[in-house]
Amino acid sequence: MDLSPDLTQHLQSLMIAEECFDYTLFSMEKLIITPKVRLKCMYGCKNYGIQRKCPPNDTLSPEQCKNYLKEYSTVLLVRFVPERDFSAPVNSQSILLEIERKAMLNNLRFSLAIFPTHCHQCDRCNISQECEKPLQARPSISSLCIDILGTLEKLGLQQKILTTRDQPQEFYYLGLILLE
Repeated sequence: MDLSPDLTQHLQSLMIAEECFDYTLFSMEKLIITPKVRLKCMYGCKNYGIQRKCPPNDTLSPEQCKNYLKEYSTVLLVRFVPERDFSAPVNSQSILLEIERKAMLNNLRFSLAIFPTHCHQCDRCNISQECEKPLQARPSISSLCIDILGTLEKLGLQQKILTTRDQPQEFYYLGLILLE
């Protein structure tokens, strides 16, 4: 699938305006989905069980992830340069939502943004109440059992796991837009 000229122009304009990302388009067959990623969520992520869009809250089972994701044909990988303290860029989620919206307006009506990290559309996520921003809330890559490092290897892209904070930067936050 090629992006429409309108969507391509929009992405190029956003890249110039935000100065924080680039993107790669690839076929869904190259996306690696495995339940092992959910295990890493359970044992190693501070947001497990405390964020609404993080496992085990409001998330699909690993089998459901695989079944739903295979319905898409194309993936747009968006790479964001981290902030100086290595946190995700504050605007990464809003950029992904804007790209999703633009894709939908370009007749890709099932487009769906997948966040680099847990959803932080609200100042504080209260899982005991209904989501305050259900139209903006999205799952993270890990919550959908996507092996992003394995996918990058398959695509021939580099992403190193940082071992120290003073290591030279070869690290990006990655978001996805599922296109169909």
